[in-house]
Amino acid sequence: MILTILAIAGIATVLVAKLWKYILAFLNGPVRDLLERIFGAERCGWYVKFLQWADRQATAVNRFIKMYWRKFRDTILKVQSKYVKNEDGTYTKRTESLVREKSEAKTCRRVVTEETVGWEYLPDEVRAEMMRQRTNEAVLDDREVAAEKIRQRAEEEGISLSA
Repeated sequence: MILTILAIAGIATVLVAKLWKYILAFLNGPVRDLLERIFGAERCGWYVKFLQWADRQATAVNRFIKMYWRKFRDTILKVQSKYVKNEDGTYTKRTESLVREKSEAKTCRRVVTEETVGWEYLPDEVRAEMMRQRTNEAVLDDREVAAEKIRQRAEEEGISLSA
């Protein structure tokens, strides 16, 4: 659940950061031209300073995204959820995570959580796999799902997450 929220927040931030260059082009192009025609170029210095400030903020967000992508990739080693059907028709979601203690450390911490969820709260991939296999349990690699969504959105928006 937390990884899903982080993935959605990450994707939204990547989207805003990527769209910034188009927003900036619009604000520094047609909008600036309009303001300069109305007020004169000498009276629009405040607007240029505002755009410069906003650009620094958006660029910092883009760098932040890349830095935390690397941190996520190097720190979260495994997040895997196993779903098993209970007698009462609900499902037990058992999530196992392996988290590196420190970025340079060779040790990691294992965290296991369990919760009970209904069929409608199972991820689409899990429900589909259970139906396909005609089984009452399935395993989902949450880390890879989150990482793939982040990579796809970044690729769509032209942001390289490598390096």
